[in-house]
Amino acid sequence: MNKSNYRTYHHLKILGFFAILLLLYLCYINMNRQEISNVDLVRIIAIDKSSTNYTVTAIYSDAAGTGDSSISLAVTGSGNTIYEAFVDLQLKNRNPITIAHTNYYLVSDTVCKDGLFKGLDYIVREHTTKTNASVYLLPLSNIHDYIFRGLEEKRDMISELQALDMKQKQLLKKTDNTLLDVLNALSDNKRNLLLPYLTEDNQSLYISGYAVFKGDSLYQYLTTSMSSLLDLARNRVRSYPIYLSYHQADQMKSLEENDSLQAFTNQVNSTIALEITNYKCNIDVTNQGNEIFTDIKLEFDTDIKEATKQPSLYETEEIRELTARQNQYMQSQFATLTSYMKTHKVDLLEVENRINQRYKEQGITEEEIPDFQIETVNFRYSADSQLGKNYMIETGASYGK
Repeated sequence: MNKSNYRTYHHLKILGFFAILLLLYLCYINMNRQEISNVDLVRIIAIDKSSTNYTVTAIYSDAAGTGDSSISLAVTGSGNTIYEAFVDLQLKNRNPITIAHTNYYLVSDTVCKDGLFKGLDYIVREHTTKTNASVYLLPLSNIHDYIFRGLEEKRDMISELQALDMKQKQLLKKTDNTLLDVLNALSDNKRNLLLPYLTEDNQSLYISGYAVFKGDSLYQYLTTSMSSLLDLARNRVRSYPIYLSYHQADQMKSLEENDSLQAFTNQVNSTIALEITNYKCNIDVTNQGNEIFTDIKLEFDTDIKEATKQPSLYETEEIRELTARQNQYMQSQFATLTSYMKTHKVDLLEVENRINQRYKEQGITEEEIPDFQIETVNFRYSADSQLGKNYMIETGASYGK
């Protein structure tokens, strides 16, 4: 065999070797596809609890059946524990199921009141669970019935939750309701878990605010406005609305900077809406001996969004007064938030973790750290703002910073 034929033969051997490898790889892929096509990939898990047992409802697309992934199906299992409910669910379903692709967990308030750890224990022990799946509280008496009613109405529950997740990420700079976030909060006995809760209205789901937990049990629901304020204090929300009553400068001469917000707002109805668009909120926790001080300092810019009575907002005096009042308004809002924390004995700003870190920096050992009580904390507030650009299309008039 001459050298030319030898090289050709050698090249053919190499090509044949790689062809065999490619054939084996394609066979492997095809086998995996067949295996996956026979497994129902659960996208949503809903957990209910009655006085006697748990009910688990799984929603998955019908890709393994009709091949149409836009069609959602559901199956339900029940048992004395979540694991028993899952076993019952798997027994009833036509195909094997997996929660390795589950992106959403919906838990009822009865599950949360009885202890969220118990409701999630099996799920977090399952090695295929996605730790970045979103967890929401849906305060309905029976999520199972709500889901099956929605499927009967041809609602795409999977797409609805995907859209809700996307909206939440557009409104907030950071979200912390993944399964891993929830577990971390529940594992820290110095924190109160804040779990977003949903409201169902006219075949639509939306986030109303945060549910507050004490330990792993549901305690109370925050209002939408209180939840937004809390997100502002934690530098989470992208914008925040301010609603003020407007007063001409001569009407405001009798009001001083330290007057109460009530004295300011009692004179006329609210006529100006502003929006915080750029801000920074610092929470500084210090101590003098065992006395704890928490300073909440807000720096922010606002844009005027609406002025129903079209007041004169282009004069320096008017701008100064309005700026002073929006500072006072935000201080009053933070006072409302901290008053709630003290009244209900919930640490929504992680003051205890912050002061414990300060104690450690001072060389105080964990055994020497005094007992923490949120109701004894001294809160102080400051706000420094600038009124941003205001523009009116019909006049072309504008002013800015």
